Amino acid sequence: RRMKILIFAGGSGTRFWPLSKQSYPKQFKKIFDGKSTLQLAVERVEKPFGIENVYISVNEKYVPLVKEQLPQVLESNIVGEPAKRNVAPAIGYNLVRLKQEGYEGPIAILWADHLMGNVQNFIDVLKKGEELISKNPKKMVFVGEKPRYAENNLGWINFGKETNPGVHEFVGWHYKPPVDKCKKMFESGEWFWNPGYFVTHIDFAIDLYKKYAPEMLGKLNNIKDKKTLNEIYPTLESVSFDKKILEK
Repeated sequence: RRMKILIFAGGSGTRFWPLSKQSYPKQFKKIFDGKSTLQLAVERVEKPFGIENVYISVNEKYVPLVKEQLPQVLESNIVGEPAKRNVAPAIGYNLVRLKQEGYEGPIAILWADHLMGNVQNFIDVLKKGEELISKNPKKMVFVGEKPRYAENNLGWINFGKETNPGVHEFVGWHYKPPVDKCKKMFESGEWFWNPGYFVTHIDFAIDLYKKYAPEMLGKLNNIKDKKTLNEIYPTLESVSFDKKILEK
């Protein structure tokens, strides 16, 4: 059984303003070969992992757009968030939902707004992540991108020794480092760009919520249907997944 792929397409794309208007965020714009970045994100993973394992999480008002652009995605795999509450609640809700459906195993968290040149390399990395997590369910595998220059407007991952071909120990991270520090990080060859992709085990991820976001998890566990979703979701703390979980 393949791992579940969760693609988050929720944002309203303020960085792309004015190209990205609230009613039609950037991830739906057909900007590349007549396709949107969301369509490309799904295309990359649907064959290697099976379309039935691909889930899209998006603000509820964009569900019709997702259906229109991705008729191949199962309707039950399009998850509408009734309110904008940032990424920690969105990821948490998807984890709890999958768990309630009885899923056990690795999950990958991906984003809908990136263009990618080397798709095969990306798929190989995800498969490697799936394999590592199947063997080590209490771990998290982060995907690092080889930095092309000292970009101080991104997150960076510090990596340690190679434990497997292409797999390194995690040392730490730095979000938007100051320019001079960023140059040193780049030159050291010990840092990757952090595109924010990772693979982990559903139980481990839920355990992290238990530990660091128990109140949020408690509320998420009370969501059983559309009615409770609409009542509970808007009351969740609006906080990023990085802040609430990863940094800890």
